[in-house]
Amino acid sequence: RRMNMAFLYVLLMAATATLAVARLTGTENCGRPAIQPNLMTTDRIEGGVEVVPGSWPWHAELNSADNEHLCSGALISDQYVLTAAKCLWKSHSKDIKVHLGSHTRNQDDQGEIWLNVEEACVFANYTGDHKNNIAIVKLEKKVDFTNRISPICLPKKKQPLPRTVYGTGWGHSHAEHPRSHDHHHDHGHGDERAPSLRQAVVDVVSNDQCYDEFAEAVPKTVFCTTLRLGSPCKHDLGGPISQMVDNVWTLFGVVSGGAAGCKVGEHPMLHTRVSLYLDNLVNYFPTTSAGTADPKRCLLQLHDGNVVLVVASVVSKDASFFDVQPDLALIVLVT
Repeated sequence: RRMNMAFLYVLLMAATATLAVARLTGTENCGRPAIQPNLMTTDRIEGGVEVVPGSWPWHAELNSADNEHLCSGALISDQYVLTAAKCLWKSHSKDIKVHLGSHTRNQDDQGEIWLNVEEACVFANYTGDHKNNIAIVKLEKKVDFTNRISPICLPKKKQPLPRTVYGTGWGHSHAEHPRSHDHHHDHGHGDERAPSLRQAVVDVVSNDQCYDEFAEAVPKTVFCTTLRLGSPCKHDLGGPISQMVDNVWTLFGVVSGGAAGCKVGEHPMLHTRVSLYLDNLVNYFPTTSAGTADPKRCLLQLHDGNVVLVVASVVSKDASFFDVQPDLALIVLVT
C-alpha cells in the first residue's frame, strides 16, 4: 500500500509539473500556427527549403547589439525564449536583442518585431560542451501574439521522441562551403546564411549511433538526428527541433551542435532534450500560486539520472560581470 501511495505521488508530481509549465507560460493554445507550414515538400536538400512566411511563428533570432546574428531560439510563451546555453555563455543580456516574426534577413517583414532582453539564464556548471546546453531568455516586455508570432508547445515530461523532427533556421545553403558549429566565425566565407528562413526534416537516431561518431558517451539529456542534406547546423544553433503531436507542434529539442564541423554528410547533429527540463522551467518562472521561484535557481541539473538543484547564472541588465564556476554563479552589480 505504501508503494502504491508513493507511485501515485510520483504520477501526481509529474502531472503537476506539466500543468504548471502550461499555466506559467500561458501556452494552453500553443503550437497552432495560423499559417500552416508546407510539409509536402522535398526538403532533404542542401539547406532545406524556404518556409511559408509565418508558418513557424515561434522561431526566434538572437542578435548582438550591433545586429550580428548569434543564434536561433524558440518562443515558448509571451515573454520567454528557449535557446542554447552556448549562445549566451559569458554574454550581457543588454547586448542581446530578440527578433520575432522574421522571414527575410535583408529586408523588413510584415509584423516582425525586435525586443530587448531583461535577463538570460544559463547553467552554472555549463562548460561549453553539449551537456546542459540550454538557456532561457526573458524578454523585456510581453509580446502580443499574431498570425506570425505565437509560441510552440513544451513537451510532456520525458515524452518519447518521434521518429522524425523538423528544424528551422537560416543555416548555410551552399554545398561548396563547409559549415561549422562555431556560431561566432564564418571561416573566411563571409555571411553564408540563407536569405530567408528555411525548414528541413531529419531522422532521430539512437545515442549509440552518436557514440560511434563522437567516440565518447553522449549525455542522456541529448538526442541525435542524422545530418543529411538540409539538416540544421551552424547559424541554427539554439533553434527549435519540433514535430506535430496530437495536432499541436511540440518543442522536442534545442539545436546543440554537431560533429566533423557540421559538414554535409551522414554525421549526426546533437540537440538538448527539452522534455527532461520541465522541472527546470517550473523553478525558473515566477509563480502566482503558493511559493515564489527564486530566479537564481533557474534551472535544474540532471546528473546520472538524478535531479540535483544548482544555483545558476542570471545575467541581468544591471550585471556588469559574471563568472561561471562548477557550483557557483557570481554576479557583480553596477553601483
